[in-house]
Amino acid sequence: MPDKNLQNEFLRERYGAKPGRWKYVAVFIAIIAIPWLLWTAWVHSNPESKTSLISFEAIDDRSISITFALIRKNPDTEFLCTLLARDVEKNVVGEIDLLVPAGVKDQKVTAQIPTRLPAVNAGIVECRPRQSD
Repeated sequence: MPDKNLQNEFLRERYGAKPGRWKYVAVFIAIIAIPWLLWTAWVHSNPESKTSLISFEAIDDRSISITFALIRKNPDTEFLCTLLARDVEKNVVGEIDLLVPAGVKDQKVTAQIPTRLPAVNAGIVECRPRQSD
């Protein structure tokens, strides 16, 4: 039975294996990756606002009405919401940026989107805090 140390030494010489280096790399990656992963999970699970589409209704061939709920973390912040109107083939036929003034935390907002063709649905692209000028 060959000596295990001699066999390991022979393999190390033959294949150039260097023991223990992967541990330093793994520790370095863990120090960087775990805090980044936790921070990313926290930020993306706690957005500044949440929106929920309540309803939409075609008013005529050139406009559609949309009603949505806006829930914000900070009620003192103004929000800029991008709203879209689409036709039967899902083409965008109208788009507006609606300024929602500061006010209450939970707010029901109704807006009218002008369109260039008859619209069959409307949606919310995003609501973001308004940047101060």
